[in-house]
Amino acid sequence: MKVDYSEVRRLLRLGALGALGTHSASVEGYPFVSNVPYVLDGCCRPLFLLSGLAEHTRNLLADPRASLLVLEGEGGRLDQGRVTLLGRVLPATLDEAAQARYLRYQPQAADYLALGDWHGQMRIGPRSWYSGAPEPDRFKHDASGRALLVTIEAAAAERAAVMRADAWRSLVMILLAAGGVALFALRRINKYVLTALLAAVMLLDLVPVDLRFISHDNFISARRNQVTATAADKAIMADKEPGFRVFNLTVSPFQDATTSYFHRSVGGYHGAKLARYQDLIERYLTSMDEGVLDMLNTRYLIRFDPAGQPVAELRATANGPAWFVQEVVDADTPQKEIDALGRIDTKTAAVINTREFDIRPLIGGEGEIRLEEYRPNYLRYEYTATAPGTAIFSEIYYKDGWTAYIDGIETPYFRADYLLRGMELPAGTHTVEWRFRAPGWNVAEGVTLASSLAILAGIIATVILVLRHERRQKTQA
Repeated sequence: MKVDYSEVRRLLRLGALGALGTHSASVEGYPFVSNVPYVLDGCCRPLFLLSGLAEHTRNLLADPRASLLVLEGEGGRLDQGRVTLLGRVLPATLDEAAQARYLRYQPQAADYLALGDWHGQMRIGPRSWYSGAPEPDRFKHDASGRALLVTIEAAAAERAAVMRADAWRSLVMILLAAGGVALFALRRINKYVLTALLAAVMLLDLVPVDLRFISHDNFISARRNQVTATAADKAIMADKEPGFRVFNLTVSPFQDATTSYFHRSVGGYHGAKLARYQDLIERYLTSMDEGVLDMLNTRYLIRFDPAGQPVAELRATANGPAWFVQEVVDADTPQKEIDALGRIDTKTAAVINTREFDIRPLIGGEGEIRLEEYRPNYLRYEYTATAPGTAIFSEIYYKDGWTAYIDGIETPYFRADYLLRGMELPAGTHTVEWRFRAPGWNVAEGVTLASSLAILAGIIATVILVLRHERRQKTQA
């Protein structure tokens, strides 16, 4: 049977955990299997971070022959995609770039890389020690863990120096402020100069202290500094048409969020994920279903080329940002909705729960729908249709906060294709807008406006009273 190496690479990139089979060194003749995390290097070879204390590591040192089983998705279904690799597991020295790549996909491994396999008290550097874990077992260095008592004398001296500097600075500020008040009392300066002087003193006092804790670097994500656009990313960013999505297969698509730095991503990761989108991932996206990728307007894939470099691959079959359908498949339960997606042509048909939304979709509309403007909270489409019809918009359905308009008139919409937006559009040339406004925003905005006006009115009233008081004093004098 001919091996489809592109499918092998796809399955390996989708996974992050595999079953590593080794030859048992302690029980001769028996296999030993354990779950291990892995990351692919630039040549699509799995990299393992193996502890010297682990049994599978001792097995590999005795016999490097091993197997790695990777399953597509979770569960144990017989129809799951799977791949088994046979080969030798050999030691590898990771440079900084390789370590950064490993930690990018397996961030929890940072602790193991930092600590190593030793549990007893060990010196790392001139001023750094690892105290180890207080375990009674004996390890390869023949020492149990011990508690390490550390007295930080340097820190105490540093704090004393900071305190002295702060005391001198405070004294200077007090003298400046007192000098300004004295000059005002002696009528050498007026109240405006005094106010400016006191404001300057406060800034000189506060800013240096604040900069110890908050600097410009605090407002720049360290993660952002590490993510750089590849040649594939730059090629895709040259396409200025709005609204399309990218499916990055050079990373674990649904465990990595770096693609979203540059593109609207089909994958990504967030701890709070829409359940319907997770259903779509497990049912269709992990298997690269072409129809579902088309309805999500997946215009580009990012793959590895034979040299192990990421390249952009254009998908000319993507449905676009919005389109008219000529057939509606009714599904009255979520299960029927998602099942139907695998049977229809998403370009011409749509799955709609007409009972939940109580509609009779219009069929027959034809025309081009163009996305003219895209922002996270605002979408604008232009279209021309020969007849009224039902259009599907390749945007996730989320009713709370989103409002649709046709030529400025609010228009109802519904869920279609399990998680996209659908709308009935009239014939002719029209503009469709989607606007997002958080629920309760109008109330919050009204309260904020009223409070601001009240504060402004109080300030104006105070100024008027002060001016009247000064005028009255001048009249009496």
